[in-house]
Amino acid sequence: EFYDNRTVQGLLFDGKVVKGVRTDAGVLETDLVVDTTGRGSRSPQWLKSIGFEPPLEEKVEVQLTYTTRLFKRSPSDLGGDMIVAIPPTPDGKRGGVMLAQENGLWITTLYGYFGHQAPRDLDGYVKYTKTLPAPYIHDVIRNAVPVGDASFIRFPASTRRRYENLVRFPSGFLVFGDAICSFNPIYGQGMSVAALQAVELRDQLAGGDTNFANRFFKRTAKMIDIPWNISVGSELRMPETIGTRGLGVKLINWYMSKLHKCAHHDPVAASAFIRVAQLLATPDSLMRPTMLWRVFSSDIRSRFGLLDAKTAREATFS
Repeated sequence: EFYDNRTVQGLLFDGKVVKGVRTDAGVLETDLVVDTTGRGSRSPQWLKSIGFEPPLEEKVEVQLTYTTRLFKRSPSDLGGDMIVAIPPTPDGKRGGVMLAQENGLWITTLYGYFGHQAPRDLDGYVKYTKTLPAPYIHDVIRNAVPVGDASFIRFPASTRRRYENLVRFPSGFLVFGDAICSFNPIYGQGMSVAALQAVELRDQLAGGDTNFANRFFKRTAKMIDIPWNISVGSELRMPETIGTRGLGVKLINWYMSKLHKCAHHDPVAASAFIRVAQLLATPDSLMRPTMLWRVFSSDIRSRFGLLDAKTAREATFS
């Protein structure tokens, strides 16, 4: 049964178990309340209101903005490829991604950090693509037919709420998806992690009621760790980013900055990073001897001006 146009105002708690929610249209009772309200979740406040400690919250402030437009797609665009991603260079703040959609369309998103903002008007949008580290998006959309208006989003910070560390948590209640951890959307990890959490929810429901929420949070924390460390590690490379930088983070960022620079020219390195970012491979794949050789030999060649000027995509199709 679905209800719309109702605002949840708090949890219905009998002193032991959450029995439902209080809304602006009355009370709804249920066996399990699941908060899927995203990064604006009010679960920390709701927990506090019924006598439970809210989770500790980690934030990495990136001041990201992104602007999205649709364009008509030609079969010859990108030589028939269906996607191109242009991340910022290690010292840059601008990037973009373009993906083929159904009905012969491109969906194009241009983004920037810390004041770098893609305009919403068409002329400004196209000009912004000329400032990206590679020309592919500009080459396609400069003559493409736009469809509809631009949409614009602000994403001030990546946020992770540490529910797995809570000692007490009410029965009959669960927090899920972006309400636990809101990832930088540029990496496209949020939906993948939510899908993994859905499978975990199924498995934990089959395991009975005992410590149900705690079991779920402990398990999902492990699946969040990898994408969180990848995205936050990349964000903390920028000196403007507000967040905690330990020695381990600094060492990883030092290596990742060299990997990103290598990936701009090396299709093998680029593919390896994308597979890790998209949760198709584990981070240790980026530390294998063959990959270390690619990264550090690329770094040495760049220092002596010997690096091939081709981008990874050009090298792949040459």
